[in-house]
Amino acid sequence: MEEVNEELALTTLPGVGPATKQKLNDAGVYTILDLATASPTDIAEAVDIDTSKAVELNNKARKKLVEMGKLEPDFISASELLEKRKAIDRIS
Repeated sequence: MEEVNEELALTTLPGVGPATKQKLNDAGVYTILDLATASPTDIAEAVDIDTSKAVELNNKARKKLVEMGKLEPDFISASELLEKRKAIDRIS
């Protein structure tokens, strides 16, 4: 793996220490950008935490990226978009 840009390092987020970082790395999550775009369910499974905690980590990553200007405030992931589309009633 390439060296991670320090400002995108997972450990820059509160609540992500060395053990959590390693578990996320093992799941293919190396930066806060990876974390922000990952499914909270996938994060929860990878790190063995509650989904609510995974959502919190995901939101922290997104907030930081928005503050850094690296993510649009209205960004939604593909899985979020899919859930929104599933909730739309069909008109026929």
